[in-house]
Amino acid sequence: MHRWKVAVLGVAVLASACGGSGDSPEAQGTTAAKSDEASTEEASTELSQETVEVDGGTVVVVRTAGVTAEPTVLFLHGAAFTSQTWVQNGILAKVSEAGINGIAIDLPGFGNSSRSGSDDGEFLVSLFSTLNLDPSTTVIVSPSMSGGFSLPALRDPFFANLGGYVPVAPVGAGSFVDAGPPLETPALVIWGDGDGGDPKSAAESLASGFVTSTVLILPDAGHAAYQQQPELFTEALVDFVGQVIS
Repeated sequence: MHRWKVAVLGVAVLASACGGSGDSPEAQGTTAAKSDEASTEEASTELSQETVEVDGGTVVVVRTAGVTAEPTVLFLHGAAFTSQTWVQNGILAKVSEAGINGIAIDLPGFGNSSRSGSDDGEFLVSLFSTLNLDPSTTVIVSPSMSGGFSLPALRDPFFANLGGYVPVAPVGAGSFVDAGPPLETPALVIWGDGDGGDPKSAAESLASGFVTSTVLILPDAGHAAYQQQPELFTEALVDFVGQVIS
């Protein structure tokens, strides 16, 4: 039986006043202010950056330092963003402070990563092997465009015991749900309340692709909901990781 619940933080679910996934000037201003605060916070968190080879391409990897125990959160990104997004908004630092390993990458062909020889759905399998990541103790955060990489990969047997999945309005949601039965992977499905005409229905539709899932609608947030609501996003993410990985 499929089990999921809906959480709405702060306000009721609202339809987008703009009818699209863009962010309002007010939200962008709020994001800029929070990014400035995050820049101060990130200075106290030690980060390392390396370039690794994956399937014939090079991939930029940013890691938090000082956390040696599992679990791990792997941050992917949307088309307009890179690994540095998670540094600048302070979320990478916050998960480290919570005792969670944080890894952010530039996806193939984005940021400073080159294109790889594998297709999008195979890339994450190769990446996990290259970074020696254990799927059972890893949670993947996948916003927007990165759904083209993560959603096909979830049906690969390699990820059968993935610790958890946190999609944020990912592309390919409809194709994923139609591709097969609901997966056992626990999921925290996140949408901004201002992302499209009916974000709640979109989130619930994707949630139906998982046996156990939670739908979280973030208030006053657009397509990149983690940018407008980094604190709410991080709190929900850390709680989720604690629930699915013991």
